[in-house]
Amino acid sequence: MDIARSLAELAQADRVSFYPGRWDADPKRVTHEDAVTLLQDPRWVSFDTEPDDKRLYYVNVENLPDE
Repeated sequence: MDIARSLAELAQADRVSFYPGRWDADPKRVTHEDAVTLLQDPRWVSFDTEPDDKRLYYVNVENLPDE
């Protein structure tokens, strides 16, 4: 799970933000700690999920508007 490990490192460095759920449901951002926990579950980082499954989206924080 190299991808999950790399994403967890980016989360801890505050380089990415995470949003679990369905994108069309406007998922809410989770804390980095919660994201790291989710990243330990392979279902959240799998590329072969069903279309209706929830996913863990991530965004480079440099691409986000200031809040």
